[in-house]
Amino acid sequence: MKAKIEYDLIKEGISAGRPAIIVTLGKGKLNLNESIKKIREISEEKNCKFIFIDETDSENFQLHLIKILVNLGDEFETELLTDCTLVPNYNLRAYIKRWIVRIYKDNKFSREAFISFANNEKAYFVFEIKRNIQADGIESTVNEYNINKERVILFSESVMACNLPKICLKKGFRLSRGLNE
Repeated sequence: MKAKIEYDLIKEGISAGRPAIIVTLGKGKLNLNESIKKIREISEEKNCKFIFIDETDSENFQLHLIKILVNLGDEFETELLTDCTLVPNYNLRAYIKRWIVRIYKDNKFSREAFISFANNEKAYFVFEIKRNIQADGIESTVNEYNINKERVILFSESVMACNLPKICLKKGFRLSRGLNE
């Protein structure tokens, strides 16, 4: 499992626009020491203590990520972006400050993971909106799982076309304009 580690702005979610050390674990063999060294180098060079982790569908994702986080200690603030495909294990939950649960039209999320995140006050839900009508379905889901509306973020590539500012004000959700090109 190779790690792509870079310094960039977070593109979506509650921390959109914030500079971070972005870690994406991929396939292949993870070089733990190299990954930790790279994170520390970027941290020193950019004076950044914020790590944003992009979840992968790798079978050993949680195990490899825990190894990295244990070795880094508690000096970093961590946020993890997930497509809600896996239930975080106990060890990983201890290291992540905030979870960004991305729900979009075609993703095949795990119901068990969704329930786990719905009950986790550190989880924020980012729903991608393509049409105004989707907001009613999202509100229904939020009510069904008793998710605090402060933890719900609506996102769209064309914010004004979907009239998201008005929808968010009316329903009590947050708005993320995102930084995607």
